[in-house]
Parts: sequence; structure tokens; C-alpha cells
Amino acid sequence: MSTNITLQNNALVTLAEYNDFHEITTDSDNPSLTKDIINKASDLIEKHCMRKLKAQKIRHEVHRRTSSVELLQFPLISIEEVVNGFEILTASGTASGGSTTTLIDSVLSQVTDFWAGAQLQVEISAGVWERMEVDSFASGTGTLTVLSKDAFSEAPASGDAYRLTLRDTAAFTILDDQDFNDIDYDDGTINFKGAWSQIVVTYFAGYSIVPVDLQRAAILQIKAMLGQRTTAGATVIAVAGASKQPDKRNAFTHIVPEALDLLALYRRKVI
Repeated sequence: MSTNITLQNNALVTLAEYNDFHEITTDSDNPSLTKDIINKASDLIEKHCMRKLKAQKIRHEVHRRTSSVELLQFPLISIEEVVNGFEILTASGTASGGSTTTLIDSVLSQVTDFWAGAQLQVEISAGVWERMEVDSFASGTGTLTVLSKDAFSEAPASGDAYRLTLRDTAAFTILDDQDFNDIDYDDGTINFKGAWSQIVVTYFAGYSIVPVDLQRAAILQIKAMLGQRTTAGATVIAVAGASKQPDKRNAFTHIVPEALDLLALYRRKVI
């Protein structure tokens, strides 16, 4: 893999941390391949745990008919805003250009970051739409930048159609401490003094420092994925110098057994 790969914001380990764990003194034989696998393993672990793990901002998460909210992401770091409703705002147009992480349309004239958190759909080719989440918006140039872990398969070209959808809370009431009974920051639970038909929460959650056992689970998963090779059309996994034929499940689509126990405490409980 010759492409220079950048680690995503949700990467659970850095290349240096992976190398240090295995006492690799050089930057590995193929650092781009290793970083690509770190990204894929981190995505797979988040999917298994049914939650985001690294600290990040969560915008406009909606909960309906409730007096108690269990936020989808935790641990809770801080709450930016709790609002008792929202309306859907939309916009559409054609791009004047962009990159794999941006779309530009100077016709967009709203204030800076007005479209942050919006869903952006772009018709990259005839009938093929790609969807991303907008991370920021520059009003002076009309530039929409998507989340760093996302990227379009190709840069939007002049004339490409796009659609924007945003949950806007500006016309609704902001709730504050007097509306809360208590907040559990560990599991991200907010208990209210009253009941609401819908609640919209913008907050920061996740691990600013990745716990050691979560890092170890990621390293075990990365090692298994790096050890997996395709030979003569059949997938084999390198195990202690030998090879064995796995079942249909493999390290690229499932969590390896060694990591499952370490991830048990981090997986969202579904009732």
C-alpha cells in the first residue's frame, strides 16, 4: 500500500503505541498498511461495542417521550446544550468544487458553522449519492468540511448536486440545571424533573485517554488483522509461525476471541 494513510480521530492506538507494545524499534516495514489496519480495527471495535469510544462532540442527539435520557455515547464529559425540541432545515444546490473532505458552494451564506452537524448528501456520479456528516462550515467561502474520519470516494466536481439536512434547535427552550434531577457522567444518564415529548442533546463524550485494556484489545485485533493473508484465493491466518484455515468468520469482520473479554465492559448494554 503506497498511499500515505492518516490515522482517524477514532483510532484507539497510534502507530508508535502499537510498535512499542511489540518492541518494534523501526516504524514497521509498511507504516501505511499498519495505520490503515489501525483505522479498520478501531471502526470494527466501535461497531462491536455499539458506541463511539474516543472523546468527541455529539450534536443534536434526539430522545422522545422521556423523563430520563440515556445518552448513546459515554462516559459523559460535558453537556453543551439540552433543548426541548427541533425543526428540520434543508438546503440543496450544486457544488462549485471541493476535495475528498470538502464541498464548496459560495451561494451558502449562513453564519460560520451554521451547518455543523448537518447530514450532507452529494451525487458523486449519476444516481450515486454519498452521505457524510458536516464537521464545520466556513461562511466566507461556502465551504462544508466533513468529519475527518469520513471522506468522499472522489472530490465533488463543479455541478455535482448536493442536499443538506439539519436539526435546528434555535426556536426551542434551552433546559438548565433547574430542570435536571441528576446527571450520571459515567453512564451518560440525565434525569429530568418533568417529562418531555422530545429532548435534543449536544454534548461531549468518550475517553480522552484510552483505557489500557481497551488499547490492548485494539492491539490484539490489529495484530490478527495484520497477520491475515490471502493465498491462492483462500484466507489463512498466521498463528505462531503456522497457518490454519479459519471458518467464514475472520479478523476483518469479527472481533478475535482474545479481545472479546477485554471489550465486554465497553459494549453497550441493550435491553
